[in-house]
Formats: sequence, C-alpha cells, structure tokens
Amino acid sequence: MVLSKYNVFLPLKNGGYIVYNTFSGATFRLDEEAVNALRQYSDGRTIPETSLAKLSRGHVIVGEDTDETAVFRVEHNKAKFASSVLQITILTTYQCNLACSYCYQGKGDVLRGVMSPSTVNKTLLFLKNEVQRRHCGEFSVILYGGEPMLNFEACLKILDVSRDLAKQENARCHESVITNGTLLTSENVAELYKRDIENVQITLDGPRDEHDHKRKYKSGTGTYSDIFKSLTLLNDLGIGIVLRMNIDKNTSVEGVSNLLDDLKKINLENYNTYFSALRCLTGACSDYAGMCLQDTELNILPALWNLCMEKGVNVSCRPNVLRVHCSSQTDSSYAVDPSGDIYKCWEFIGDVRHRVGRISDDGEMVDIKGSYYSWLSRDPTFFESCRKCQWLPSCGGGCVSKAYVKHKSYDFPHCGDIRYTMKYRLKAYLKQMFPNLPMNEHEESSR
Repeated sequence: MVLSKYNVFLPLKNGGYIVYNTFSGATFRLDEEAVNALRQYSDGRTIPETSLAKLSRGHVIVGEDTDETAVFRVEHNKAKFASSVLQITILTTYQCNLACSYCYQGKGDVLRGVMSPSTVNKTLLFLKNEVQRRHCGEFSVILYGGEPMLNFEACLKILDVSRDLAKQENARCHESVITNGTLLTSENVAELYKRDIENVQITLDGPRDEHDHKRKYKSGTGTYSDIFKSLTLLNDLGIGIVLRMNIDKNTSVEGVSNLLDDLKKINLENYNTYFSALRCLTGACSDYAGMCLQDTELNILPALWNLCMEKGVNVSCRPNVLRVHCSSQTDSSYAVDPSGDIYKCWEFIGDVRHRVGRISDDGEMVDIKGSYYSWLSRDPTFFESCRKCQWLPSCGGGCVSKAYVKHKSYDFPHCGDIRYTMKYRLKAYLKQMFPNLPMNEHEESSR
C-alpha cells in the first residue's frame, strides 16, 4: 500500500494533521506519529488493521499497483456516459427586461427569440423521449432565459407536463427557475408554489448602490428594491431561494456584509447562497472585461465565506468531489434555446458555433454537430497538468466553456479558481463543521 497522490495535508496548531482526500472527500485527523507511519509505510505492521481499512476506504492509501489516473478516468467516463439523471435547461425566451452591464447574451437586444407553443411541445416530447430512453429515476428541468418570466405561459406548461411525466414514469422531477427576480408577483409566485417548484435562483450584485449600478432596467433604474419585494413573496410561501452573489473588482467584505444585513431586515430565512466571479465570455460583455476578476485574484472568497458563517447564512464551503466538472459534460444534460436548438452549456447558448443539434418535430435530437462529439470526448486525464494535480477530483478538469474562451478549443484544462482557492475552501469547510479545530495558518500539501 502507498499514499494516494490525492491527499492534502493540513497541519494543526497543536501538532498532527487533517488529511483530506480529494478523490473520496474523506477527512481524517491524524497525529504526527500516524502521519509519519503512513509516509514510511511499507508492510503495514506499524499501523493497526482497523485503521488501515478506514484509510483504504477513504482512498488515503491505495495498492502499490493502483494507477490512480486510470481509476479517475474510469470514474470520469462512468459519470459522463452512465448517468440516468437527466438535466434539461429550457430557455423560454432570449428577451430580457434588464440591461445588465456585463450581460453575455447582449441584454436581450442581440438575441430576441421567444419559444413558440409548437417548440414548447416538441421540447417536452424530447424530454419525454429522453426520460423513457434512459429509464430515468429522476430528472431536472431548469427554466432560464433571457428572462423566463417574460414567457410565463410557456413556463407553466413546461412545469405541468414535466410533473405529469414524472408521475407516469414513477420518477422524481426537480423543477427550478433562474430569474432576475423583477417580474415576480403574488399571482405568478402563487402559480409556482402550486406546482411545488423546488427553488428560484436570483442574482444580487452587492449592496444597493453597487447592484443598481450593474443590474438595472433598460430605463437605467436600479432593480434592488423590486428584487427584495420578490424575495419577500417567495419567502412568505416557503419557496426555496438560491442567491447567486456576483463578485468583481469592486466587491468588498463590507459591501457584502451590508447586503446580508439588508436580507436579514426582511426576515429572509429559507435561502442558500454562493459567490460567482463575473467572467467575460462573449463579445457582448467585452466592455466589462476590465472589472472581471482573474483566477489569481479571488483571495476575497475566504473572507466572504467566513462572513456568511459568522452571520448564519447558508453557504456551502465543502470542496467538491467531481468526476466531471459540471453536468454539461455528461451525455444526459442539454440546454434548449427558444428555437429548439440544442447546446451543451447555457453560457454558449445562441452562439451557433457551439450548437450540438436541434429538436425535430417528433422530439428527437437531429442534425448532430461535430461540437457534440468534441465536447463529450474531452478527457482531463489526457492533460498533463491535470494528471499531476492533486485537485483533479475536485474540479474534473475544469469548465469547458472557459477553456474554450481562453484556448479556442474544448480540449484544454481550465483550473479556474480551484487551484488558488481550494485549500481556503477546505479550511473554511473544516471551520464550518468543527469550529474549535486548531488550524495552523501555515499550510502544507504533500503526498
């Protein structure tokens, strides 16, 4: 047996280590003697058999003949091609009532299509065919845009038919909406509630002044007050809320603290949050590129995670254990635009270079493009930097769309913020789970 190359060692103030394995997600607290025994381990005689079994299950130690890259490759391909969980993102419209300064879709002015009733029908037939073909035990439907609430009748039909399909197929259906939050009313929120919507995601860009400067109506008026009214409507009915908080070079801990205080004033309780760095993905948002944080500039994240924990806000710091970076890299995930064209990633939707197919009138994926095979054949174990990286199981090779933006090819890795923030995420998670754990400011990472 030998130590896994996917082990991360974090020293503790009073001696000993936290050992975290990125492949399994297992965490162990070991004293100096145990760590030294592991590092010098040859025949196992210095380590109790029960401990060996736990460490082996946690992938901290592996067989001497184990090729861990090959193990990850197998698990990666299983996740990519053997998933029975279908996810379909449906853009009911490209139109939007806002003019956000960083919008990668062109603020609803470059792309303006609206999903017609006939396209809604064939999209739902496509969903049915996929659920039945894959024998799905569960599937997810995400309503997106543009601003999906601008085509609310289509939203309701999609939600109703999806729910009925789940009953017919004895499957679980997860339904959610990603909206800018400005068009929610007591009436349409009640309709979402009646359909047992799982959650609604809304974006905030910091405290009022910062938010209103970036997320505004086409008239130039800010949206902060209207979004808070919508959050209250959702909260009053107990609908799950996910808050995406965008960060850029203007983001400060003080500003986010003020935002969280504002949320507390409206008694917002049933929500989860995550932070997302603004990126320049298309020419439509190129004017904002100078304000976007680079991967090496995300050192504000640990302070924001700690702030959320101090204020009792639900923020997940646990490092991911990923066989693929996101669902778009599986063959069971699709994004459908208002015309019925199919993409793998919603960040590229509308850019026909990345279209992978379209939906026929009988609900089949046809006119399959080379981009479909290029996207799905990407394998991070063929990238030298990924093969050497102990964080590979935490990022799955990184985001394909961001790799393309940088290299003009899907077939490159994209470390993103993981290489620079994962140890901080791990420490934040340990603090979240074990508040009294004596972490050392000095960090070590070794095999």
